[in-house]
Amino acid sequence: MIPNRYYCIVAAVAIAVNLNTLNGDFVYDDSQAIVANADVSGIGSMWRIFANDFWGIPLSHPGSHRSYRPLIVLTFRFNYALFGFSPLSYHMSNAVCHAIASLLFIALVDRIFQLSQMFILFCGLLFAVHAVHAEAVASIVGRADVVATICVLSTFYVYLQNKSVLFPILISTAGLLCKETAIVSLPLLAFYCLIKDYRSRRTQVITFLGSTIPLCVFRLWIIGFSSPEFSSTDNPIAHHPSAFVRCLTFLYLPIFHLLLLALPYNLCFDWSMDAIAPVESLFDSRFLFALLCYAVLVLGTFRLIASLKLFSSASSISESECRCESRSPSPKFDINANIIRHRRRTRATNLNDGRHQSFEQSEPKCNTMSNGSDALELMEENYEGAASVLNMMGESLSQNGHLDKAEHYFKRALEVAPSHIPAYLTFSQLRSKQQRYSEALELLENARRMDEENAVVHFHLGIHFSSRGNHLKALSFFKNAFNLDANNTDTVAAIANCYRQLGRNLEAEKYYERLVGMSGSAHAISNYAAILHVNGKYERAEAMYKKAIEINPNDTVCNDNLSKLHRLMSR
Repeated sequence: MIPNRYYCIVAAVAIAVNLNTLNGDFVYDDSQAIVANADVSGIGSMWRIFANDFWGIPLSHPGSHRSYRPLIVLTFRFNYALFGFSPLSYHMSNAVCHAIASLLFIALVDRIFQLSQMFILFCGLLFAVHAVHAEAVASIVGRADVVATICVLSTFYVYLQNKSVLFPILISTAGLLCKETAIVSLPLLAFYCLIKDYRSRRTQVITFLGSTIPLCVFRLWIIGFSSPEFSSTDNPIAHHPSAFVRCLTFLYLPIFHLLLLALPYNLCFDWSMDAIAPVESLFDSRFLFALLCYAVLVLGTFRLIASLKLFSSASSISESECRCESRSPSPKFDINANIIRHRRRTRATNLNDGRHQSFEQSEPKCNTMSNGSDALELMEENYEGAASVLNMMGESLSQNGHLDKAEHYFKRALEVAPSHIPAYLTFSQLRSKQQRYSEALELLENARRMDEENAVVHFHLGIHFSSRGNHLKALSFFKNAFNLDANNTDTVAAIANCYRQLGRNLEAEKYYERLVGMSGSAHAISNYAAILHVNGKYERAEAMYKKAIEINPNDTVCNDNLSKLHRLMSR
């Protein structure tokens, strides 16, 4: 996770680069949408905002633009209520909204991608100063684009934080009331779930795509299922007499705007009239370039999906798995299953050591105890042994959903024995379950300071960062655990998985191969075959798949991967 000062830097830069807009006046569409709009000045009822278009004209009127953005009009009305028609307040509000969008962007980059902190800061600064945002931020009516962007980014951020489907849908609906382009948020989120791990997120994909349909119908219903009528000067391409030219030009436009992201060399405050010349021939260089870009995008997308589905057995460690759930994980998560078994095994070893010590020391006196509370008080005198029992009780309560009671026992365990490392580890898992991640990390860091040479502690730190999507940081801790205990198969599996998540497949292959030599299990062989498959070593991959299937013929993931490999080799 990046430090808070990076967020402050990005927000400050996002506002600073737009300070030159504060002296601007109401220009172009600002005059009609704000100054001449009764919905902004408060002449009309506030409820009329939801019956009128962006320009204050009733949606039922034949001359309505059909741009339905009531939440943006409400923000204009709020500006007017505080500062009247002072352009400064409107421009400053746009700059602040742009800063919020920049903060959400850098938070998503930090959450989704495994990059260095400095590179994440660079991404945030690039977003904040990118010239392509100038039109939306400098033009007051461009606030619709900025706030819609905030909603789209918030949809992703909220989903990644708690995996809920309700809040992203609600935020997407709010975005639709800011600008119609925000409808893309749910399909984009569905696409993210599709390429991330379709099999475990199938419900989310269907829900997000299914929710898009009623939102589209709702938007069309609001405007009476009729399209806005633009003049030929406003949108000359749409009024071109040749359907062929319209089709070619509209295919080129997305690529044109995509190029502006990479090289904003040709910006314009108004894209009407002949700002973009129509594409009139199949041999127009712009159309040929657009076809090439589409081909690259489609092929790249299919390869990415195929790669991720192929390697579903090496998916990233999910938060639910880091909570030591008692259920058996799905067979396709081979590496994650190993990690869970490792945690349970190492935890059980530490706890059992404490239990034996506690019961051996207190058994002669326990015969005279009148009740369990007296026995517990006596065990507390045995420090480490009592802490082990308290920790065990807290863990049991946590697994059964009694989080508050579990927290009480974890704290008691640490009061009895402040250096009892297993209590720090299980207490950290509880904090992660409560989504109090900074406290979870603090507990793990405390455990590490007490015993720098404890491989289990480093392993848990790796799990913490991996579950938060920071595979680069996780890798460093897994490597530490490996250096302290090179014979632990689960640590090797975790390192291989991290390399795979980082796209460093050749390094991942080395550790998967090492894992096969150490364990020889069907899971290990299947994962090794998958990475060979990804790295293009098809014959070796085929042999490994067959070997894994010999050991476990019912491994559906391995059988499916082998079928894919055979189809690939037959081409």
